[in-house]
Order: sequence, then C-alpha cells, then structure tokens
Amino acid sequence: MSKFCENCGAEINDNETVCPNCNQPVGVAATAETVEAKVEETVKTETASTSTDKKADTKKLAIIGGGIAAAVVVILAIIISIVSGRYKSPIKKYYKGLNKCDSDTYAAAFPDFLKIDESVTDSSLKDEKKDDEKDYGDNVKYSYKILKKTKVEKKDLEYVQDYIKERYDEKVKVTKGFKVKIKDSVKGKEDFDYYTSDRYVYKIDGKWYVLSVSPETAKSYLK
Repeated sequence: MSKFCENCGAEINDNETVCPNCNQPVGVAATAETVEAKVEETVKTETASTSTDKKADTKKLAIIGGGIAAAVVVILAIIISIVSGRYKSPIKKYYKGLNKCDSDTYAAAFPDFLKIDESVTDSSLKDEKKDDEKDYGDNVKYSYKILKKTKVEKKDLEYVQDYIKERYDEKVKVTKGFKVKIKDSVKGKEDFDYYTSDRYVYKIDGKWYVLSVSPETAKSYLK
C-alpha cells in the first residue's frame, strides 16, 4: 500500500523522513483513504466558511441599505420641515427689523405694493423703541412665539387676491395663506409685557409676506 504525506497528501517512499513536496517531517504515514477523507473535510470546511461569509456580506448589505433608506427619510423630513416653515420667514424679518431698527429688513416682511419703505425709516423705528423704553426700561427687546396656525382656504385666498387688485391695483397670485396666532413680548431692564394677536401671512407671487388683511375684511371691501 502506498504511503502519503499527512501534510500535503503527496505520495512518498517508505524510507522518506521529509516530504519531498512540502518539506514537512514525515511522521505516521497516511493511506490514500486517509488523505481523501482529509481533503473532503477541508473542502466541507471551506464551503461552510464561504457560505457564512456570503451570509455575513448579505447581512452587511441589508444593514447598509437600511441605513441609506433611513438617511433618505431624515433628509426628506428636513426638506419638508424647511419648506413647510417658510411662512415664518416674514414674521422673523418683522421682529428682526424692530429689534435692530433696520427699516430695510422690516419692510422686507411686507409686499412691495404696501410701500412700507416710504413710511418706515430707521429713525422712526428707533423713536418707537425709545417710547417703549420709557415704559419698560433700557435695552428693549421684542420677541414672539407662534401659538397656532390655521390654513386659509383656497376660496378665501381668491378674495384676498381680488382685494389686492382692487385696493392696490396690483395683479398678483395668492397661492397659500395662514392665520397665525402670535404671543408678542416686549421686555426691558425694568419691566416686560406680552399680548396675543392674529397675523395673516400669504404666499404672494411665490414669496411669503405679512399682510394684515383677513379674508373677511377682503370680502367686506369687495362688496
């Protein structure tokens, strides 16, 4: 019966002490059947290892895919949040203009056809703040908090659009609107006060503006 190297399976002579193929010391010689069994065992082990690796890769891909999907959802949520919150933009400009006594920023909160920039100046805003400082102390700050918003229905937007055309002779497109309940606050070094008020913001020709005209007022004007 032929003898084989236990390490590599190569056939060796009976008197060999070192395998001529792999140079490993020859201990107990292996039969052909033993070598075949070892080869089968090695193949099974490698196959099982490959199968495990494939499962692991599949799991990794699933995790990566899930992570990408989650990231897309987060990005979409952020975009939706930004887009849906644009109605706040003119309100922010309004209060920023008040606090900084910046008439340009203040006027940007309103549509051009109101011509706010012709009646409001940096000086007039400073004078208004000085009057409030008499009641509340130095360094008066104006702030706000949106308590609630109510969507203006499409049919009511048409009344506002017609009102603008009749009242200001401006042909515009009013596509969205909200009635916004705001908590206004004024605070100085000595005192503070707050009150709630309703403001209307409209998307006019693609941009959001403050326009203190309710649909009811618009209807009444058009009668």
